[in-house]
Amino acid sequence: MDLTKKYIYVNPDDTAGEVDDSRLFPVSSLNRFGVVGDDTSFLLAFQDAGSDDITMVDITIAAGKGKEVGTALIEEINFGKQAVIVLADKSNNEKFHESVDLGTAPAITEGAAAGHVVRHVSSLRFTQTSELQSENGGYTAKVWDKTEEHTDTDLTGTGEGFGYSSPVFNASADAGDLAVTLVEDESGSIIHCDADTNNITFTLPTAALASSAGMHFTFVTSKDVNASKTIVIKTNSAATNNNDNFLMYAFQGATSATDVDGDTLTIPNSAAAGSVVELTCILGGSSELWLAKVYSPATITVADS
Repeated sequence: MDLTKKYIYVNPDDTAGEVDDSRLFPVSSLNRFGVVGDDTSFLLAFQDAGSDDITMVDITIAAGKGKEVGTALIEEINFGKQAVIVLADKSNNEKFHESVDLGTAPAITEGAAAGHVVRHVSSLRFTQTSELQSENGGYTAKVWDKTEEHTDTDLTGTGEGFGYSSPVFNASADAGDLAVTLVEDESGSIIHCDADTNNITFTLPTAALASSAGMHFTFVTSKDVNASKTIVIKTNSAATNNNDNFLMYAFQGATSATDVDGDTLTIPNSAAAGSVVELTCILGGSSELWLAKVYSPATITVADS
């Protein structure tokens, strides 16, 4: 089977009969495909000829049908008799599989210019200097080679590694009590907690599966907590059952403390700015375990809600 003689056709044009924006991709340039993040978004990556760029095609499919669509595409590539596979043609209402939804036109994102390689991993991109940027160009992470020159040449590399920036969020209760429900996608974030006026309550994501272990969050009081208010962090099933537990190890001023029984952690009133709670899920399932590392002059407690 000569894949250079087989093509995938995509047409995002909305008007009947229009083909101006259509593309034919050699099957041999297909780099990878599958559902990424959204179970109705089926992505295909095609290597651009003569460059390192990747052109992305995003077609909408019926929810949860990624496996079926992927399997059908593989079978069509391997065993189909047609030289051109009409993947999704919005203009002429043609598609290769019943689960393709032409209610939304397919989207084609051309390979980036100026030396950027679009990988389309959650709207991130790599630059030629091995830097990972957000979609708007902000620094996110970088792969360092020990021979790479640093901005300040007094700093020299002795080993390779991966440097990254953590997302930072702000939770301000200035306008009233705040209730924040976190999601797994926000794992790794640092959260500024401004409770100098009102209470803040955080609910952690459900760690229902064993694979949920590894989620982690850092909470920092950016201002002194109000003398009559608190910051509460609880597991998702707190108040429903007492199955979950924080395993807390705390440095409170010059002393240390441990507490390993409870699904609700409380930063008390008057806790000083700069109090830190680092949480990592170490066991998912019906009885979650969260490791809590606590640094504060105040006495932070753990108990069942």
